[in-house]
Amino acid sequence: MTRRKAIEVITSQLQENAVVISTTGHVSRLLFVVDDQPRNFYMQGSMGHAVSIGLGIAVNRPACKVVVLDGDGAVIMHMGALSTVGHHKPKNLVHVVLDNESYESTGGQSTSSGTTDLVDVAHAAGYSSVFNVRDERALRKAMESVLTQQIGPSFIRVLVSRGSELENLPRIPEKYSVADTRRIFMEFLESE
Repeated sequence: MTRRKAIEVITSQLQENAVVISTTGHVSRLLFVVDDQPRNFYMQGSMGHAVSIGLGIAVNRPACKVVVLDGDGAVIMHMGALSTVGHHKPKNLVHVVLDNESYESTGGQSTSSGTTDLVDVAHAAGYSSVFNVRDERALRKAMESVLTQQIGPSFIRVLVSRGSELENLPRIPEKYSVADTRRIFMEFLESE
């Protein structure tokens, strides 16, 4: 499955009041193309911090589903954040890691996710439910499970292919400045 297809599957299942935090690089750029919404916070320039932001929102907005779209390289960079999520155990947090085993945004260097079982790490860190999916059907089923039940924090590792869909992706600042992204997202949160 491509990263784009995974994002399409995920966003198609979200209710209107769900919040989406996306990691820097191609994940945010693909979310921007696939489903640009005021509920999306596009992380720009801070690799590895998406789940920490998602955790803060989940703890402070327990009635709202918070979905973090992350990458394997970003998770590996700040793996300690998984322990913090497991400690706080927000039932409304869904942490999706789109794992292509590479730092594709910076040139395609390999990550260590091929030798580090991120599902086992999330489980050991205290996530309540963990899923390892490789195809669209399994992703739909995992998302349905975590979105309809209060079983979080949930971790879904989605194995995705490396890149051909990445050519000519628009950059978010072509439409929104970083300040605009923050303002639009904060306005969405305040309206909920």
